Amino acid sequence: MKLAIDMTACREPASGVQLAISRAVQAELPFLREHECLVYATKEEPQSDCLRPKLSSCLKRPLCRIAWQQAIFAGDLRRNQVDVLQAMAYTLPLRLKIPALLVVHDLIALEHPEFCSLANRLQMRCLLPQSARRARYCLCPSAYVADSLRNILNIPATRLQVVPWGVDYPAFATPSTTPLPEPLQAGLPYFLFVGNIEPKKNLETLLKAYSRIADSTGTALVVAGRYGWNCSSLAKNLRHWPGPGQVFWLGRVAQPLLVTLYQHALACIMPSWTEGFGLPVLEAMAAGTPVLHSNHPALQETAGGAGREFAPDSPDCLADLMRQLAGSPGLRREMIIQGQERARLCPWKNWGRQAAQIAKAAAQ
Repeated sequence: MKLAIDMTACREPASGVQLAISRAVQAELPFLREHECLVYATKEEPQSDCLRPKLSSCLKRPLCRIAWQQAIFAGDLRRNQVDVLQAMAYTLPLRLKIPALLVVHDLIALEHPEFCSLANRLQMRCLLPQSARRARYCLCPSAYVADSLRNILNIPATRLQVVPWGVDYPAFATPSTTPLPEPLQAGLPYFLFVGNIEPKKNLETLLKAYSRIADSTGTALVVAGRYGWNCSSLAKNLRHWPGPGQVFWLGRVAQPLLVTLYQHALACIMPSWTEGFGLPVLEAMAAGTPVLHSNHPALQETAGGAGREFAPDSPDCLADLMRQLAGSPGLRREMIIQGQERARLCPWKNWGRQAAQIAKAAAQ
């Protein structure tokens, strides 16, 4: 089998989707050693001996990448005599004549267009439905996404494969030597949010909940993530938090510091309105950090019962959970143990093995 892997959607600054793509491909390649692989990527990652066709740097721009994928990519695959294409992010070349696997991270642009930019909505409306119907198999990180594909796009269940993302447990569980940012070095207890600053992440509920417990618990709130879109007033509030308590917005942080932040946090909080998986849930659990998450089905799947959940429109419920964790070392220890047990069950190699098996099946 000659397999092409399209990971050209990966670009800087990386989002959760792009981080998942890089880690997933890195995990899959060892299971494809007996096959020839072409990795189409605009980044140097993942490191491998696979052939990497030379690509223009303009593909780092989303519109250029879409044009290349639809106008040029299928012909390139034909010239390279590729047997199967594995597309890692939502869309396929619609003129494709070979079997394809399509990774569908979520259907947020179709289910909740209010949480997506106009450009993203247009791209997904035009290309995602046709791509999903064209694919031999759709790989979904959660049963929630698979159900959405079946219910919204009428994709047959026989073509849907639930292959959950994973976590590099040792990388997050090993005690970090990277120091905390200076304001946190004095031992100030804090809650942690990890993710882009964008509407679907629902930071408004988190800030309301934090304001209710900040003074009584003596805790801070740390936000680790870059500005996404359509949140200018929220970003201003994060930069100039009027109180109560203290809010530190660190922007996007590199993984060594991210591990440190996880390991020292009272809890990691994911208040999202919607997700396809929720990587920070597993990362925090691997780092030995309790997780509080909204009751969205995808996050419930990822947490596997090892977190505590709340309604995303209920800051009071979230505040109660934060208050309990801040005042109960016993509860934290219990959640840490449960979370680590959950994270150990989800290594990235599981994704790699399953994806490689599905690719081989598609070639037959």
